[in-house]
Amino acid sequence: MTRRWGLTKGGGHGKSSIRSTYCSHCEAHTAAAYRADNRSKGAVMNKPSFGQPIVQTSEEGGAVAINFIIDGGGAEITTGVHGFIEMPFGMTIESWRMLGDQSGSIVVDVWKDLFANYPPTVADTIAGTEKPTLAAAESAEDTSLTTWNTSVLAGDIIGFNVDSVTTVERVTVSLRGTKT
Repeated sequence: MTRRWGLTKGGGHGKSSIRSTYCSHCEAHTAAAYRADNRSKGAVMNKPSFGQPIVQTSEEGGAVAINFIIDGGGAEITTGVHGFIEMPFGMTIESWRMLGDQSGSIVVDVWKDLFANYPPTVADTIAGTEKPTLAAAESAEDTSLTTWNTSVLAGDIIGFNVDSVTTVERVTVSLRGTKT
């Protein structure tokens, strides 16, 4: 079933010329930016599908973070591949953080490959034995990454695969590091 979301002029969170009648941590604003050409009051658009990756980057000095959100749409996240992103710049990954919507457990494997070899597979894991993991918790981080392949080139494709999950309905996987 397709659900519709109305957009009105206004300035969602003070940053956009469009304000959505729906806001769950800016999912609708992400879609609104995609459809920014349709700015009239009452414009209709499709809400992003649940489980669709929402990628955000932030920079401060040389530090950068790539945030990948996996959303089960109000239900426990399913196992398997949840999406791919193309890296807009090179970076050295120095740590990861996970933020869950509730206490639970989830393991996410991170895969990387060249665009020419798309899509990355489990054989292309860069996480080694330190996969981003929540273990009966809402948040976790790893700052050592001793078994990771931490080098990412501009244009590399990064994949996110949920290996296992219990209870978690929404999680953000943040890869943090330095832009190269």
